[in-house]
Amino acid sequence: MKFLIDMNLGPLWVPFLANQGFEAVHWSTVGQPGAPDSEILDFAAANGWIVFRRGQRLDRFHARS
Repeated sequence: MKFLIDMNLGPLWVPFLANQGFEAVHWSTVGQPGAPDSEILDFAAANGWIVFRRGQRLDRFHARS
């Protein structure tokens, strides 16, 4: 599983998830901080990532196969 850590979570989630055997990147390393949810979701869908975020709704929620 591949996790894309959103900006509302700290980058320390990356090594934590990696130590559990998952691939993970923080959004700040692959995209612009402050990017709209649609950009984050499009990037995640295009690259096979699961968006990992805390306590905020997404402006647009969708799933793609």
